Amino acid sequence: MSGPVGKNPEKRKYIDLWLLASLTFLYYFSIFYADTMNRSREQLLADILKSTHEPQPITMIMYGARLSYAQLLRHMKFLGNKGMIQKTKEGKLAYHRYWQGLP
Repeated sequence: MSGPVGKNPEKRKYIDLWLLASLTFLYYFSIFYADTMNRSREQLLADILKSTHEPQPITMIMYGARLSYAQLLRHMKFLGNKGMIQKTKEGKLAYHRYWQGLP
């Protein structure tokens, strides 16, 4: 089992599979998560407001805005204090956009 990788086809197969898996992960990471890194506060608030175009439970807002639970609560508190988001009166815990100036 010792020797250069090029002369051992079994080692070469595993290295090729590892390289393919690594490149696939990096590709999907760059597509789905690169736009969420280093967003401004305005962009975070806009993402929250976009995901509340209709009454949504907090987990759906969290997924739509791509935020953690702690981050979402901090920003929703800010939006609630400004009167831009509020809880629904339907009896279930959901939030919706209150400010009518947004599409």
